[in-house]
Amino acid sequence: MGSLHLKLIQELRDKAIVAALSDTQPKKLRQAKKQFPQALVASDYRQLLGAVDALSICTPTETHCEIAEFFLENRIPTLVEKPIASNLTEAEKMLWASQATSTHLHIGHIERFNPAVIKAKQFIDRPIFIETVRFSPYEARVRDIGVILDLMIHDLDLVLWMLSDLDVRLEDYGGQGLSLISPHEDLVKARLRFVEASSGSSIYVDLTANRLSMEKMRKIRIFQQDSYLSLDLMNHRLQYSKAKRLPLKKLTDIKSTLPKLKTTNPLRRELEHFLESIRKNTGHDVHPREAWDALELALQLVHAIDRKNLYARKERVAAAFC
Repeated sequence: MGSLHLKLIQELRDKAIVAALSDTQPKKLRQAKKQFPQALVASDYRQLLGAVDALSICTPTETHCEIAEFFLENRIPTLVEKPIASNLTEAEKMLWASQATSTHLHIGHIERFNPAVIKAKQFIDRPIFIETVRFSPYEARVRDIGVILDLMIHDLDLVLWMLSDLDVRLEDYGGQGLSLISPHEDLVKARLRFVEASSGSSIYVDLTANRLSMEKMRKIRIFQQDSYLSLDLMNHRLQYSKAKRLPLKKLTDIKSTLPKLKTTNPLRRELEHFLESIRKNTGHDVHPREAWDALELALQLVHAIDRKNLYARKERVAAAFC
């Protein structure tokens, strides 16, 4: 992720420049020095203090709190890749550091900047059932966390955001998980049930996250009383289908459209928003408290999933879902 951030910052030359970099791996530091000869390069992140006006943290999750706290306490606006932290205590410390110094803290929930998601929010009105599917190949760089904090947290954040305009409470949650190539869960199927306060009706959410796949997939389906939304987050596509009349008598009673979406790179837009909010001292599209909420729900699922099949023998890797 650090490499992707650097590439896009290079494209945003009118807004920012790469002034300094830090990495614990000497090989990466040597490569960085060749690519950015004018930048300060250091193995200790503390040496960046005084050299940067803003910071992007793309390190393992377990290091987020330590690094972010240091820069926030020194009033350096900070963007932290998701999830915000490994646990709620660390997340809370980061929020307090940001509030105590009135320093910008942004969390990289990149899907909030996906044009399909932004457009879909306009059509959401009392969902009945939401289904999310997220597949990816396994990457060693995220071996410190399981698939819930690695992948599913994107969808947990989106679900909470999509329902944020409704007065709902989380009533029940659970699921099953499987570990094959890491000490954490690698495949999880989970279900959430929210209850709307005004009507007492339930909203069910089914989530699947799988990092044992040979292909990538990022899809969301939202079913409502008289409409249906299908989101392809990888390809930035949205289909909106609405019933002309209820009850349905034939398929022609459904009208489907493909709303026009802005052509944008979500990570680029996230970085632009971070820089704009610093320059103009405006708000966050992803408030750190929302990132805290997503982490809280993710950790609840980590502890709630059926663990009896979680630590499977590694000899079963060949039978992994692909």
